[in-house]
Amino acid sequence: MKRSYFLKVIIIPSAIYFIMAALYTLFTSYDERQRIISEVDRRLVVAASNVKTVLDSAFFDRATDSLKISKEEHLLNIIKLSVNAKTAGLTYLYATVIRNGKVYFIASSAKDEEFLKHKLPTYWQVYPEATPEFVKTIDSDKPTFETSEDRWGKFESAIICQTSPGGNRYLVGADMDISYLNALIISRIPEILLRAFFFLVIVLPFFYFLTKYYKKHTLVLEAEIRDRIKAEKQLEEYKTHLEEIMQART
Repeated sequence: MKRSYFLKVIIIPSAIYFIMAALYTLFTSYDERQRIISEVDRRLVVAASNVKTVLDSAFFDRATDSLKISKEEHLLNIIKLSVNAKTAGLTYLYATVIRNGKVYFIASSAKDEEFLKHKLPTYWQVYPEATPEFVKTIDSDKPTFETSEDRWGKFESAIICQTSPGGNRYLVGADMDISYLNALIISRIPEILLRAFFFLVIVLPFFYFLTKYYKKHTLVLEAEIRDRIKAEKQLEEYKTHLEEIMQART
């Protein structure tokens, strides 16, 4: 009986709680991840949309081939975009054009280590890692969001098609390093576990009173069973006694 009591009151409810807590943690983690990605995508769109305000107003009408922008202007654009990318907490900001199905960088930010190593992006640098979705954005009025990997790393990206005052279509984009995004998601896990623990604190009093009620009910039931066994034993003894009397009379 004690083993059955321990199983029903302690083991089974505890197992159910931990299973539900695990499911809650998984579901909440997924939901939190989607919320963080949506928040990051919104930041990426805002930052990418501002690229045209960072660069010279006539830049996109002049940057139509590999010879139109000087090295000095290109370096200045790198610095401007790098400052804005760092301010926005992003990894890269850039602008590209598409010629004959190929993507070319016409302006891009750079990370601090790239400045230190003198490995800055060049003007009209081809981007062979561009995905088909990236290229198709040139004909779309909606932003393209993608998680992609290239020679610079793995990023969550937003790409937007825009049109210059002179009618030239180009793409602007913003990247966030996926490792930072994952770190942001992992940093929220303790909060999720704390919520699960909070639910445990809430249900503990319920388990306590349930245990007391079940124990009391079990004790009453055990007493009734003992009384019934005793009554049956007495009845059996009385029956045997009657049989002995009948045999004696016979």
